[in-house]
Amino acid sequence: MTRIKQSINPANPPAAVAAFAAQFQHIIDENDKELARLTAEFGALKDALDARSVDLKRAAAEKQHLEAELQTKTRELQEQIEENMYLQTSWRTQEGRGKQHELDTARLKNKLEAANAELAMLRQQQQQPPPKYQPPSHMDELRALDTAATMTKQMTINMKSSLSDEKEAVPVPPPQEEQRKLINPALNVLDKRTGGFPLYGAAAGGHYDEAKRMLEQGADASLRTRFRWTALHWAAGNGHPEVVRLLLQYGADVNAVSDTGKKPLGMAASDEIREMLLAKGATQ
Repeated sequence: MTRIKQSINPANPPAAVAAFAAQFQHIIDENDKELARLTAEFGALKDALDARSVDLKRAAAEKQHLEAELQTKTRELQEQIEENMYLQTSWRTQEGRGKQHELDTARLKNKLEAANAELAMLRQQQQQPPPKYQPPSHMDELRALDTAATMTKQMTINMKSSLSDEKEAVPVPPPQEEQRKLINPALNVLDKRTGGFPLYGAAAGGHYDEAKRMLEQGADASLRTRFRWTALHWAAGNGHPEVVRLLLQYGADVNAVSDTGKKPLGMAASDEIREMLLAKGATQ
């Protein structure tokens, strides 16, 4: 300021004043250029920060989407693993029932062979000449043959009865709920590894006889797996109407909801199953 005042002092020569004014103008111009440069750099930095902020927000949104998709895929994979394990269990159960059927058939065959052997022995005895001191009468021969024929007929009936399908029998009314659960409480305990239970696998595989036996021994028709599935879900979904009807007779929950929001009615594989569920008050 002193220099400015001195420069504008009337005593100073005009040339000195002009030189100082030019120098002062040069300083102002340089400051303006520096200010413009700093302003441009600040604007560029601000634009870069804004772009970086947008990229970070986009990356966060993509990460959240990927995490949600990963959770969905993990759940679907777990459900598929659970379903595969129960299909394997069903297959093993069916294989075991086939072996048991072979054993039952062999046992009945042995009984039939024993009956035939006894019948042959009786016929042989009838063909031997009787002692002279006690001649058999014609009625004795007829009675012996009738007895042998009756035994053979009874063995045949027993064999057919053993091999007949138990589903054709008149269903026995279920016992009281609390009394049934006391018969075999282990049927209502979830497997620690798979999260399922025996009735679930039998119903999913359509094994009517096995499911009926479990229910009669105290299995809970409304029991749920770790992921909230019931035996009725997969009996309906796999198209096993006889098993569905059996579960409904034992009070299965027709509106049970799985962890994915599925109900038995929404999984029904046929109109017959759908009508049975609707008759019991099922909803979508």
